Amino acid sequence: MALEYVDRKKVEATFYRSCFRGTVYFTGVLVVLNLALCLFAAHTALNPKKTQWIVTTVDGRLIKI
Repeated sequence: MALEYVDRKKVEATFYRSCFRGTVYFTGVLVVLNLALCLFAAHTALNPKKTQWIVTTVDGRLIKI
């Protein structure tokens, strides 16, 4: 039983390149989401919710809730 010669093709390191590319994309998405969350938190902190209810006491004072 003779072994036959098989032409071998050069295998490029595409697996590591695609993993690195995916890591870079995922990091970019996380940075954008973090920036959006920071902007939302700043907007919420700087623009508080307006008063929805005003309660009057027995003597006529107004209390904002």
